[in-house]
Amino acid sequence: MAALAADINLTLAVQRSGISADLVRDALTLDDQAFDEMVQQFVEVAAGASDQAISVGPLTTCQALLLISSVEVTAKINGEATGHTCKNMLLTGASVTALTLSNAGAVAAAVRIVMLGV
Repeated sequence: MAALAADINLTLAVQRSGISADLVRDALTLDDQAFDEMVQQFVEVAAGASDQAISVGPLTTCQALLLISSVEVTAKINGEATGHTCKNMLLTGASVTALTLSNAGAVAAAVRIVMLGV
């Protein structure tokens, strides 16, 4: 089993009416996230779709999850009743065995998902 050591550079920049600001600018290091395999996939979640199952592929447990979507989606992890509405999500030190996505919007969501796990 490999240990994940990664650098993440976060920038949250906003702009409105010609004014811009960096709200967050930080560098983080993730250490010791156990993983054997990486699964990367692109999925489309149709407008109005509810609880579309996302495969974890060959993983038994996802330890780190990165989700980037073109529009807001609701992610439910491990069968939870209430999901997390987001466009982007990063979970580390997680134990994800099941993931579903819903899209309450009027346009399809193009979603990139990267999972590291065992």
